[in-house]
Amino acid sequence: MEPPGTGKSYLAKVIATGCQGTFISVSSSDLLSKWQSESEKDVKALFELARERQPCVVFINGIDALCGQRDYTETETSRRVKTEFLIQIQGVETDNSDVIILAETSIPWALDTAFRRRYSSHEN
Repeated sequence: MEPPGTGKSYLAKVIATGCQGTFISVSSSDLLSKWQSESEKDVKALFELARERQPCVVFINGIDALCGQRDYTETETSRRVKTEFLIQIQGVETDNSDVIILAETSIPWALDTAFRRRYSSHEN
């Protein structure tokens, strides 16, 4: 939870270099499409690419835009994207991939509860 320009992306890249792995950096906005179902495909493609290029570090900037709290105003598309993201995180853990997912947000309290619960298990 650091302000812009403090080296969060750089730190993620250093981790990838230390792992002698591929570094993939994306913004949440890169994964969110205005076309229905494209965002889910983009999320799935990101994780497929990470698995193909393992060892791999994926850095997602602004994860709160992708995995914010669920509420009654949320669109069906947003719910599906969030669900796909959670499925992919679970898949990385289940198949013992050599993939590290790092995500950045300046408002962690705005993250979806299910995301925080799943993602926190990967912090250790």
